[in-house]
Amino acid sequence: MEGDVVGLINSGSPTPSYRWLCAYNSNQQAVPSAGKSSGSTLPYTVPSGIAYVVLSVYKSHSVTAIRITHTSIEEITRYFPIFQQLGKFNWEGNLTDGDSILLTKSNVRFIVVWVFTGHVSTMAQISIGIKQTNSFTVLAEVDNTYLYYRGNASGDITSVAHGLTISDDIQIKVVSDFRVNTLKSITITSGGINYTLAATSYGTDMNGSPCVVSDGAELEDCAFAWIPRDINKPIWIFGDSWASMFDTRWVYYMVEAGFDKSWMLNAYAGENTQTGLESFKNLLYIRKPEYVVWMYGMNNSDSIDSVNSDWKTAYDELIQICEDYKITPILYTVPNTPSVNNNYKNAIVKTSGYRYIDGVSAVGDDGSGNWFTGYEQSESDHNHTSAKGAIALFNRILTDFPEIASN
Repeated sequence: MEGDVVGLINSGSPTPSYRWLCAYNSNQQAVPSAGKSSGSTLPYTVPSGIAYVVLSVYKSHSVTAIRITHTSIEEITRYFPIFQQLGKFNWEGNLTDGDSILLTKSNVRFIVVWVFTGHVSTMAQISIGIKQTNSFTVLAEVDNTYLYYRGNASGDITSVAHGLTISDDIQIKVVSDFRVNTLKSITITSGGINYTLAATSYGTDMNGSPCVVSDGAELEDCAFAWIPRDINKPIWIFGDSWASMFDTRWVYYMVEAGFDKSWMLNAYAGENTQTGLESFKNLLYIRKPEYVVWMYGMNNSDSIDSVNSDWKTAYDELIQICEDYKITPILYTVPNTPSVNNNYKNAIVKTSGYRYIDGVSAVGDDGSGNWFTGYEQSESDHNHTSAKGAIALFNRILTDFPEIASN
């Protein structure tokens, strides 16, 4: 708006350079006379008649954020990392025997891409996988002759000859699918020739740190990165096993209806509000959504007389982040079960003043864990929905948050 001052946060130089700053009016038409190009003449004061600006930065600069000030109010609006250090979303360097390169933990479902490239000095074995606390799950392991991969839901390792002559260069790309425990493809490229293996099962959730490991291989000028395909979508959904891709979960029916165009999903079985918050903050290094849908609680049970402290601490931080970054939170009332009490957190959600999805009403929870008949997964599992319950929650999400169905 008029009077806002746009600048770049110092990231290695007093005033990082930019390529251009384009100004647009409310009709989304560029106003050339109000823009700037190729220089370090920031800060920039927004003139009258300008609705928003777009700033493009040179690749050589590590700019972590754009900062906007207006009168005495200052807010960080978005992160724009051009280069991430080791431990974030990409890495550059040499890979030697025994090296293990870790990136930031990923809990994103649906399509995620991992890419490794390098100049080959000595080819032996290179593995790409998911590193968890005490384990390393191989997704693709490549040597001079074979591609090794998890060939079934049990995670058994299978090999196939890739037929490539790996000499000067190698690229390995792993793409996950939106279905449970399935890879969309593994592609190996060397000398401009590809080998692709499609649609393999791997028998594990994709929660953990993307990792590349060298066993005898020596490579120079390497790069390793991961990116969720849906990171640019305006809605980010965070949840647990209730957000799996089974026909007893609401996600299945949302995708089946074609209402999966506007959101990214961060969820896995057993995820709690603390790990979800960690993922949310990590993802803010590369983008900022318009909405955050917060569907945690089943793995953070309240006590008999108070709200779960971990849930409340994460909730308070989530709300503060949303306020600081101008993100709209969409909260969620969590149904009770015979073993999980969510009444205290649900009371906080209902009185928060924020929009929420009423999961309690969707399944008919009476406050003591008794749901509508047939809405529980089974007699032995009182903590998840059946297909009937999933459909009811799917419809309730559409009712309370119709934006999720947008294109």
